[in-house]
Amino acid sequence: ISTTFVLSSGPIAVLLNDGVSVGVTGDIDGDGHVAVPDLLALLAAWGPTGGGCQLADFDLDGIVGVPDLLFLLANWG
Repeated sequence: ISTTFVLSSGPIAVLLNDGVSVGVTGDIDGDGHVAVPDLLALLAAWGPTGGGCQLADFDLDGIVGVPDLLFLLANWG
């Protein structure tokens, strides 16, 4: 069983997957860089998260929206 947690402080997030630190804010798929697949995942998750943990909700406000998109774009590449 794999458990994923997102810890966030401002524009920087750390993704922990079974205790392994991966990526930066915007790296939704955990491949080490922010690119088109991450943008598509963010757009697919757009809107309220319904109270659940959502990897695209970088600012942890319960909504995947413009601030989250800006975090992703700031770390593009």
